[in-house]
Formats: sequence, C-alpha cells, structure tokens
Amino acid sequence: MIPYILTNDSLTVIIDGKSLTMNRDNPSFRSATQALQDEDYEKVEQMFDIPKAVVNFAEGNVSVSDGVLTYKGEQVHNYCVDKILQFMTEGLPHKPLVRFLDKLMSNPSRRAVQELYSFLEHKAMPITMVISWPIKEAGKIIPIGIAATSATKLARLWR
Repeated sequence: MIPYILTNDSLTVIIDGKSLTMNRDNPSFRSATQALQDEDYEKVEQMFDIPKAVVNFAEGNVSVSDGVLTYKGEQVHNYCVDKILQFMTEGLPHKPLVRFLDKLMSNPSRRAVQELYSFLEHKAMPITMVISWPIKEAGKIIPIGIAATSATKLARLWR
C-alpha cells in the first residue's frame, strides 16, 4: 500500500520515503487516481516516474531516452515535445507527432519551431494543414509552400 492524500487539486503519494505531488492538470492525474482506486500501486509508481512511463524510442532524427527528447542528438524543449512525452506517458499514438516534429525542426524560423504546434492546437487545426516558409537557395530567398498531406507524406507546392 502507498500512503497518499487526494484533494480536489492534487494527489500526493509517498514512494520510497519521498513525497511526490501530481496536480489535477497533469495528463496522468485521472489514470493515477484510478490506479489508486484499483489498488494497482505499481502503476501509481510508474505514473510518477516519467522515465519509466516514457519508453525509449527513436524514429528519423528524433529519439527519446530516459524521458528526454533529442533531435539529432540535441535536447529539444518546446510545446510539441511536451505533447509527445504526454502522449507516450498516456499510451496514445505519438508517432504522427514525432514525424511532425522531425519536419518542423527543418524550419529555419526558431519562432515557428517553438510556437507552431501550440498555434495549431489553439486554433483546433490538424497538423495536416498547410505549413509554408521561405528558403534561401544560391543567395536568393525563394518562397516555397509545403503542404503536409499527412504526417508521413510531403507535397511541395511552388509559388
């Protein structure tokens, strides 16, 4: 049995002598409280241990190891990464988001890389919508439109 305190706003458990708290806005909150009701204490521990909840994974230039997402070996921190880790923790399909992030990271705009996913989510737009940015080729800026027809296919539209 794991000692715990469940309030309207949070769940606090004692695991290995350490007090761990999960707020209600945590994506695993509902699963953790259900695991407590079912007396599945091993699952409760896993909900509080993100590296255990997130499996090691690699696809393309993106890899996840010990709860840390890297792109070409460099750690990445943005909203899309948070969503990928959340989906992995909850056992939801995360590969489309990983493919989206892999393509997004090729965008030369740092602002687009940091904010595009949250913009799409805020406007309730699927990641299959049109994404475009200019590129430089031989010293000239050439506008290119890239229409992602799915998370796995890319169609280039020249303007």
